[in-house]
Amino acid sequence: RWMAWATVTRVGRDVINVVGRVLLARLLWPEAFGIFTLAFAVAFGVKLAVQLQIEAAIVQRRSLDDGLLSTAHWSLLALSGAGALAVALLARPFGYLLAQPESVPLLQLLGLYILVDGAGGVARARLLRDMAFRTLTWVDLGAEGVGTGIAVLAALLGAGALSLGIHALVTSLTEVVILWAVISWRPRRRWRFDEFRELYRFGWPLVGRRGIDYLVQQGDRVLIGYLFGAAALGLYAVALRLVKRVVDRINAIFDRVAFPAFSHARDDGSR
Repeated sequence: RWMAWATVTRVGRDVINVVGRVLLARLLWPEAFGIFTLAFAVAFGVKLAVQLQIEAAIVQRRSLDDGLLSTAHWSLLALSGAGALAVALLARPFGYLLAQPESVPLLQLLGLYILVDGAGGVARARLLRDMAFRTLTWVDLGAEGVGTGIAVLAALLGAGALSLGIHALVTSLTEVVILWAVISWRPRRRWRFDEFRELYRFGWPLVGRRGIDYLVQQGDRVLIGYLFGAAALGLYAVALRLVKRVVDRINAIFDRVAFPAFSHARDDGSR
């Protein structure tokens, strides 16, 4: 049952995403996709570094209490805010470093995406830990649908590459709004360093592993964008996304279900 709902989520999001990308491809030049690919690679790398895999630390916990969850929430919010500020302040140097000054406003927009994503981290982790994949399916499909619709509208209005950043931001914002609407827990106004240290000790080693995955997945795109320009990268990124979609989605489905499932089963000798 869990695997079925995770599959519905991934397939449903992919269908909505592909339809949206086809529509956007008819409205935008390849350069727009290339600029977005570079900007998102930077923003995603910063998000990966600053959030310290706190969500994973929550999912694997044997027990949770309001205090720990509150510490996790405020930590994620503060770390994501710091990441968003860093991206906004360094957007211009990043743009020139990547030889794509057109990416500066897009990087600044994606800084907000980092902050918004952090705001929903604990709510998302709680649902994953509870293996509420049915609820997560409707959350993900609703967020993807709203984000895609707004992005296409932005492209029609002439937003260019920013419409792709708007997709990421609106999708994340919609997801966070729905997540907090479907769970009853709310964070308390408290933060404890010892609780943060517990989360950090589990999450930090995972950052290294995810960082290696990130370099493998994004390194070629950054290199192509730097050497051959945004247009070539846009064509490469769209083609690669279509070719790798099936394999990546199969891996993502197993990863999403297996981590909380094994966390629940670790103390059950019969399983």
